Amino acid sequence: MTRLKFLMLAGSISLTGAMVGCDEQIAQTAKARAELGEAITVLDEAEQGFAYGEGDYSKARMDLLSEAESKLKAVIAQDVDQLAKSGAHRLLAGVSSSKANASIDKAAKGFTQINGQSAGLFNQLGTVQRINALIVSRTGDGGEIIAALDEGQGLIKQSKAAVNASLAELSVQREAATLNAEKFNGQAASHLTRAQEFEEQSRVAPNDEVKQEVFTKAYSAEIDAQEAQRLAQEQEITAKLVSEQIASLKKEIELWDKMSAQLTELKKRVEAEGAAAARDLDSAGGERVLGMTNVAEGVDLLVGLYNDNVDANLAAATAGMNDAISQLDSAIRFADAADRKTLRFEQLGAKAELAGVLSRHANYAGDFSQMLASVLESPAVAGAPAAAEFQSKRDQYANQAAELAKQAREVITDGLAQTEEMTGEDVVGQATQGLAQAFRTYGDQLN
Repeated sequence: MTRLKFLMLAGSISLTGAMVGCDEQIAQTAKARAELGEAITVLDEAEQGFAYGEGDYSKARMDLLSEAESKLKAVIAQDVDQLAKSGAHRLLAGVSSSKANASIDKAAKGFTQINGQSAGLFNQLGTVQRINALIVSRTGDGGEIIAALDEGQGLIKQSKAAVNASLAELSVQREAATLNAEKFNGQAASHLTRAQEFEEQSRVAPNDEVKQEVFTKAYSAEIDAQEAQRLAQEQEITAKLVSEQIASLKKEIELWDKMSAQLTELKKRVEAEGAAAARDLDSAGGERVLGMTNVAEGVDLLVGLYNDNVDANLAAATAGMNDAISQLDSAIRFADAADRKTLRFEQLGAKAELAGVLSRHANYAGDFSQMLASVLESPAVAGAPAAAEFQSKRDQYANQAAELAKQAREVITDGLAQTEEMTGEDVVGQATQGLAQAFRTYGDQLN
């Protein structure tokens, strides 16, 4: 959830109801509303990224959201002031939605990483296939088999050279991004120091005109700090993404080295055993096992990345959106009649976001199953012992995609039915039409 959305949500919470009853009830009501105000302040702080000149903003933001969540739950735990309870549930829905969106962003980055990692895997599959083809095209003569193995080593060296060139380029990019982030963070800190100095000057300003001028300078410095921090965060993200690419390429280098070692061992065997070993390699279809250990490791790596970075994050996002819907149920129950229509609209919006998460998850699972299907289609894999395991994994994610698509369609059908009930000429009714279109779009996006 963006800062603007949080502020709009906080500002829309009405706590103007009269506090009636005994003195103790009045005191408890005032306490609950004060705690709700504190939570809103923390939520506002969570969205002010420029305030964090050092460290990981995303972690700091999640920590603040968790702090706000604890404060809101404390308000809900009290037995007085239903308006405060409704507002707390409403804001908790926003916190859950915000955390869910952060998980969605992580999943998107995770799937991008998988796409990058898969390029190396398919390069290796292609090389295994070419090397095997070289071997089986020979007559079984030892010299020709050794020549084929040497050609295979040449193919591996070419692939490693391309990866090393990419590593060198990415290392330069990472260093530049890191230095730029440090530069912008330094600028942000400098601007914030200036803003604080102007605020101090305003306290001793001789008149209102000077005070206003100093306030204006302080505000300008804060804006400059915010812009510098935004640029720093962009560079930090770039450096992190490049680091992930570098780690991926280093893993690819390791797998190429293992494949090279396999060829070296095969060559030693042919040299030691002569024509008999050459005929064995020839009749075995070029040692179909060649490179498959590496490919299996590559597939396992992709599966691990999908499970940890994509599947787990989208499952968390689904749980977050479901919690937001549940919190809004409670907010509706405690709200005044005048607020219930708006809250139902917000709940319908949360259902649209849930449909979006499920649709994205279904598509990612389907795309990943297709990626594994492409591995299975490689001649280097067909008939290999690992093929059955790859097929099982491919089926697992295809089934997951089908189940998620089914869940998404159920949410979409339910959401569209609710939009028909809420559509009207007033502001909420007209906005509901936009949600109906969102539901239809998510349905169209399902594979």
